Amino acid sequence: MKKSSRGLSTVVSVMILVLLVIVAVGIVAVVVNNIINRNINQTDNCGLKSLNKITLDKRYTCFYNRTAEDSITGCPSTPCVDIPGSIDVCMNPGVNGYCIHITGFQYISVSMGNVEVDKLIVTLTDDRGSKNYEIIDGVVKGDILNYIPGDLYGGAPNQPPLILKKNEGHTYFTALNMLPTENEKPKSVKIRPVIGGNTCEVADEIREIGFCNPDDGFPDIIP
Repeated sequence: MKKSSRGLSTVVSVMILVLLVIVAVGIVAVVVNNIINRNINQTDNCGLKSLNKITLDKRYTCFYNRTAEDSITGCPSTPCVDIPGSIDVCMNPGVNGYCIHITGFQYISVSMGNVEVDKLIVTLTDDRGSKNYEIIDGVVKGDILNYIPGDLYGGAPNQPPLILKKNEGHTYFTALNMLPTENEKPKSVKIRPVIGGNTCEVADEIREIGFCNPDDGFPDIIP
């Protein structure tokens, strides 16, 4: 009787071990399958087929700035006029002091093909560092705005939400005080889409940003 009990106990133990192994294998299979599916989805979303449809327009991705002297004198006793989007500087402070306004923008022009994105990450880089900006359709951002021709070069304080749609091209801008380094022209720009919750590799980049003037209708860049 004791031998039978011992034998039955052994069989039960073996069956429990087998069940544990089966459960463990099932759990591993589910985890591996999820990882594979996630990688497949990420590959599909962020593959070259999608990335090649998102490009920078070099003609309209450029830097513009100008310096204008104000009629106000005697700064800083008489404060310089605060112009939105400009850097206001008092030169030669005192009786002969005068104000200058440095105005400028970095324009980023993006062409979207037949691809849906959650958002677009724009990276501007200069000699001192870099800064990311997010373009999300229907969202208002303070550091990057829609470019509106003739409207202070897009510098109106009450901007509509950003526009980012498939099969459309739009130009955006950031002001001098929102650059990686204030009033310093960025050297390069990169764009990365976020698709299906996945941040993709760089879709396009311009390594040397040129100068331009929106008054002239954005001519070809001047190195």
